[in-house]
Amino acid sequence: PQQIRMARYTNGLNPETLQWLPDGDSLLILCHNTLIIEWRLYDEEQIEHSHIQLREMAISQDGNFLLTSDHVGSMSVWLFPRLSLVYRLVNENEYIRRLTFSPDGQRFYDIRGSVCNVWEPDALIRADEESLKDQSSIGDLSTATEPVIRSDESSQCPITALASDSADHYFSVGRDDGTVVIQDVVDGKRICKVYGHSSTRAVICLLWSASGLYMVSGDDSGRIITKRLKVKGEAQWGVYPVLDIRLTECVQQFLFSHDEKLLLVSTATSDYVWNTKTKAEICRRRWDSKPGRRWIAHPLESSLLIWIDPEEVHTYTWSTLERIDLPQNPSEIPQVLTPSPSSSKKVVQWIVLTENKQNVVFETLPSAGHTSTRPYSGLHLKSLSTSDLGRQHPRTVSSDCMADLAGRVRRLIGTYKDTIVFLDHDCWVCTWRIESVVLDVKRHFFLPRDWLNSGTLQMAVLNRQGTFFCPKYGDVAIVRGGLRL
Repeated sequence: PQQIRMARYTNGLNPETLQWLPDGDSLLILCHNTLIIEWRLYDEEQIEHSHIQLREMAISQDGNFLLTSDHVGSMSVWLFPRLSLVYRLVNENEYIRRLTFSPDGQRFYDIRGSVCNVWEPDALIRADEESLKDQSSIGDLSTATEPVIRSDESSQCPITALASDSADHYFSVGRDDGTVVIQDVVDGKRICKVYGHSSTRAVICLLWSASGLYMVSGDDSGRIITKRLKVKGEAQWGVYPVLDIRLTECVQQFLFSHDEKLLLVSTATSDYVWNTKTKAEICRRRWDSKPGRRWIAHPLESSLLIWIDPEEVHTYTWSTLERIDLPQNPSEIPQVLTPSPSSSKKVVQWIVLTENKQNVVFETLPSAGHTSTRPYSGLHLKSLSTSDLGRQHPRTVSSDCMADLAGRVRRLIGTYKDTIVFLDHDCWVCTWRIESVVLDVKRHFFLPRDWLNSGTLQMAVLNRQGTFFCPKYGDVAIVRGGLRL
């Protein structure tokens, strides 16, 4: 049996909390005077970390991070072995009872009163273990990477949906409290509250029509609200009711017809078409399966729209949602192929028509609930030439070049002129001309890592003038003139 080691503390350093480090060779000791001591048992060494003052602490399962909270409720993440500061969330006068990390170490949790808060700072999302070793091995703490210091923004009402007008004058945001607000593109200032859902429901989908005449939003209870808008003067808007309906499922996509007389509302299992003039439902269709479809208005025929799912492309009518590309002769019906397990679990996440109307570009991702929770791994890019839409069975194309490009894409953002706009894994906003080589990718501007997270990045929007919007909590970053082709 191994010898039991004992240590005697002097100067009133009374231990309050003990935690083993994952390697089993060291203990962290929190004393009553908020001092933290690292006791390295086999080296018989005790190290005082006097630069850390804390009341609660937790260690990540991989032993790379220490999470602490102080007496006013601010939380800090420290990097072992030198306990250099990586991230701090500043809070005031809110006592934190407990702290812990998620098993993968990329989130942490705190309990305040009866509320549990979940945090996912980008400082915890790292590419590999080597970057951690390099950062923690720097001898002089002052030369290490600057820590990220943020205020606790949980008191702000988070933005949960975003849409832009087509004239680059305004944008609108939907929030967690159900409100829909119009803001100015130039300075980002709030202009007015347009309308609101229930204060206990979050707006999860928002669309502003191309003419700027209609705005439609859906919340997480299945309620759909459509308004007609009219600018009356500076900071004055006329808002007129069009639709206020409730579905049994949450909306996944809105789509206006070219003349904006018809509105498509798409859920996981059903599609509905309403007339915005008569305010009447035109038709509805319920599908037997959940194919992860997306819709786009036909670029050449105003009476038609295009269904695109990970396996097939079909043409439907706006007025009846009837498929019109079925073979007339039964012998012409192609053999139905059973989708592979991998393809059947994919969804079309994003779809857009290029400005020159020559290509429809879309991405597929593994299905994982609502769009804001889907992972970036497994992303595939495909394109469809609009010249093929006249065929009975149009084919999508996933060229080797697009397959190589997909490996560089973290999030597709939109199209600008004849280019695809995306965020790469190094957080650069990039463009790529369709059918060019991958080496022709052009970087334009960089987004700070502390601004991005997996939830709000899904709401990033690019309008027709190339203005980029990216929300985080209650704020929106706006980049104008950043895409110079």
